[in-house]
Amino acid sequence: MATARGYSSCSRWQRAAASAAARKRRSRRRTAAALKLSGHGKEIWVFDIDETTLFTLPYQAKHGYGHTTNASFLQYVARVSALSLQGTLRLYHRLLQLEIKPVFLSGRTEDQIGVTTHNLLSQGYSSWEKLLLQPVGLQTSTQAFKIKPP
Repeated sequence: MATARGYSSCSRWQRAAASAAARKRRSRRRTAAALKLSGHGKEIWVFDIDETTLFTLPYQAKHGYGHTTNASFLQYVARVSALSLQGTLRLYHRLLQLEIKPVFLSGRTEDQIGVTTHNLLSQGYSSWEKLLLQPVGLQTSTQAFKIKPP
């Protein structure tokens, strides 16, 4: 983990992350521009929240990149300090212009809806069709929940 920690704070990682983000933005813009829309306002775009919509790398860096406890992440979420990923925010606004309804999906639990909503709003995500959070006590993995939410 020391290697990952050092890499994430170095300029080489910052350049690589900026380059990857630029490629993603170009790809997302092409995808959004190429959509064949029905014109009936029924289209949605699903955004994952953590690391796609909101940036939690500072938390990950502080806690050893995956070696965290659920309690420590809940405390981080409660501080409403995750910043928006600017490329995703631009895509979000472009989709709103195209009248595509955003849906946010997260492995966060439903008891975090207030802080999650506040964090999204504070970072410029002003409206959405649905915010899908994992039910408290659901006995499944986050990945399984995201594949087939209730």
